[in-house]
Amino acid sequence: QVPDRQNGLVLAQQACAACHAVLADGTRSPKAGAPTFKELATTPGMNSMALSVAFTTPHAGMPMFQLTSGQAADIIAYILSLRADFRGFDPEGGRSLTPRREASGAQL
Repeated sequence: QVPDRQNGLVLAQQACAACHAVLADGTRSPKAGAPTFKELATTPGMNSMALSVAFTTPHAGMPMFQLTSGQAADIIAYILSLRADFRGFDPEGGRSLTPRREASGAQL
């Protein structure tokens, strides 16, 4: 099933907005030290796998949410959609169609 980024936004507003700025409007996160979703989306190397690991690995200040795999995929889809080069998701595998970049910045 293809992730639903609109549902991801709704879920993020319910589960994440107490600590993170979930909109890409320049708002700071309510909790000091919590990255904005835009910052997460534009972190070099950040992809669906890295976000999935972050959701399922306990780390300082991040509560462990009980999300279904579909809910997590939707939130991840929303986060990745905040990238400037976001082009959608592969309908077959749900992977982001955002082009990968080499260290030099060239598209792959």
